[in-house]
Amino acid sequence: TLLGSIGSEQIAEELSHADIFALVSYEEGAPMSIAEAMAAGVPVITSNRCGMPYMVSDGETGFLVDPDQPDEIALCMKRILQNQNLARQMGFRAHTLALDRFHPDRVAGRTRDIYLRVLSRR
Repeated sequence: TLLGSIGSEQIAEELSHADIFALVSYEEGAPMSIAEAMAAGVPVITSNRCGMPYMVSDGETGFLVDPDQPDEIALCMKRILQNQNLARQMGFRAHTLALDRFHPDRVAGRTRDIYLRVLSRR
C-alpha cells in the first residue's frame, strides 16, 4: 500500500500490521524507513546496491535483490508470505539487528568514539 507522507505515529501503526517492507530502488544511502521497519520486526526486501547491504543481512533479516529482476523480488515476497516461521524469524532478527546498529544511543556512542579517536591523533 502506498500511503504518501505520514507522521511518525502512523508509521509505527502501519508497520505493526505489515508482513513485508519492500524498498527496491537503484540509489539509496541508508534509508531511515528500512531501520524503522526492522525495528518494528518487519522483514525487509531491498536492493543489493548502495547502503542497503550494510543494513539488511541477506536471508537473515530480509532479502537483498537486484532491482532489475522483478521475478526475484516477487519470489522473495512469496517466500516470506507463504512461510510464517521464516517471516517470524526474519522479523525477530531484523528487530535485534536494528536495536544493535540503529538505536540512537548506539549511533551516538559510535559517533562519539569516532570523534575521540580523531581528536586523539592531533
